[in-house]
Amino acid sequence: MINSDFEMLLNLIGPKIAKSDSHFRKAIPANERLLVTLRYLASGDSFHSLAYLFKFSKQIISNIIPQVCEALIEVLSDYIQSVLFALVDADYNFLFADVGCQGRISDGGVLKNSILYEKLENCELGIPNPQPLPGRNRPVPYVFVADGAFGLHDNIMKPYPGVQEKGSEKRVFNYRLSRARRVVENVFGILSAKFRVLRKPLLLQPDKAEKIVLAYIHTKWSI
Repeated sequence: MINSDFEMLLNLIGPKIAKSDSHFRKAIPANERLLVTLRYLASGDSFHSLAYLFKFSKQIISNIIPQVCEALIEVLSDYIQSVLFALVDADYNFLFADVGCQGRISDGGVLKNSILYEKLENCELGIPNPQPLPGRNRPVPYVFVADGAFGLHDNIMKPYPGVQEKGSEKRVFNYRLSRARRVVENVFGILSAKFRVLRKPLLLQPDKAEKIVLAYIHTKWSI
């Protein structure tokens, strides 16, 4: 952890974990309380090892760590990781964006929880009727290009799972699909290159983070 991240955490939870000096001894500073807890969480060291390293007794450490963890949970519960889910066209334009779904939810779950999927299921997106490909007679549906994290749908095309045999039709298909999907990856790269704050966590409550990210999307080509 870099110093700025540590200072950020300390500023957030310092008042909650700070203790007052007594007549008999000085209180362990908040920064050392946070430091020993982070060391424990990152390394899994025993309390005996931590006592040797920080010069605290095992009994004190056993009290500090739960207290600091409780403060971290309380403070950071407002900074849950959110997902930016977007639909873009071949010209790098955002057609749909959804912000706010928790990061622990899979991409497929994010889609199914979005208004885009609801409109897709209810045929409210204005997708043209299936049309034959050039030189063919069989109508095929218009599709959104997606990666393997999404489920199959009449209007969602995803790659074949697993590693396909070299030179096989499935491998060629996956390659072509990947090239088409690369536009999406490029859009997110352009967005983070233009607005560098998106390269790191936004230390904001979810509703505020959602507004800021959506504002970036709407101003992507105007700045």
